[in-house]
Amino acid sequence: MQSTREFLGITRLTLSYRTDNWFYSAQSIYRYSDRSSAGVGDRTTGPEGNVTATWSDKDMWEDDLSIGVSASRELNADLFNANTNFQNDYGSLEAQYDRSIDTETTDNYTGSFDFNLVGAESGIGIGGRDAADSGVMVSLNGNASMENPFEVHINNNFE
Repeated sequence: MQSTREFLGITRLTLSYRTDNWFYSAQSIYRYSDRSSAGVGDRTTGPEGNVTATWSDKDMWEDDLSIGVSASRELNADLFNANTNFQNDYGSLEAQYDRSIDTETTDNYTGSFDFNLVGAESGIGIGGRDAADSGVMVSLNGNASMENPFEVHINNNFE
């Protein structure tokens, strides 16, 4: 790739492997960047790479859980990431830790909890693996459980 300000060349090799609940990936990258044509005199060249390992419960449980770690080597920084994601019928929880090491070390922590809330005269309901634009409250005569399932007919579809 070349523009009037920079020449950039990247060569990348990616290897990945999946088995049962695990996914592994490794990338080897060689970067050549030359901004000297813009009068800056900045040339950045060298190897980079990253490795990733992710475990996912797949269908082991009714809830969904995934945990991942990755490490990267860039020309001017080392990066480390650990993350987890949990989803069930009530919502989803996500947490992440990032560490960047260049001229100084920076740690970042992030997290989020998402759920849907629907309300009516008879009460409120919490739930949903996926964010919803709308919700439906259903009043039942009797007890609903996994042993006594029921279906709700919405827009000619059973939910």
